[in-house]
Amino acid sequence: MNVTINGFELKGVLKNDLIFPQPNAKDPIARDSKGHMLMFDLYYTKRFGWCVKTLGISRGKAGREDRTYGWSLKDNGLVTMGNGPHVLAKATVYVRESRREKLAFLLEAFETGMVAACEYRDRLSTNRARGRARRASWPSWM
Repeated sequence: MNVTINGFELKGVLKNDLIFPQPNAKDPIARDSKGHMLMFDLYYTKRFGWCVKTLGISRGKAGREDRTYGWSLKDNGLVTMGNGPHVLAKATVYVRESRREKLAFLLEAFETGMVAACEYRDRLSTNRARGRARRASWPSWM
């Protein structure tokens, strides 16, 4: 059974997975080893399909969405998204204990995307720092 959001099918997710469980529910929300609730924000874009939101890039201004890195479920690759009309649908998936195994693909995508996003951001900042250091070593024109 799949759920459809704004006309876009999200495979492997049930309609009930989009509803936050009530406090003291018989089927509580799952938690990771650090005690954080397992819930994932997903964006749908025409180009990338459904993507799991991972690491933030910048905060949105004037009511616009935040820019974030994400992991595409369609292409299994790192993407940037948010802050534009290309985001056609959004969903938050709440992982309950009973659905943990069935929704493991989201946890795997989130963790893979988080590692890829951190590596990418580290590489960008390292290159910027090296460029500044190299330019600072040049003789001044003044």
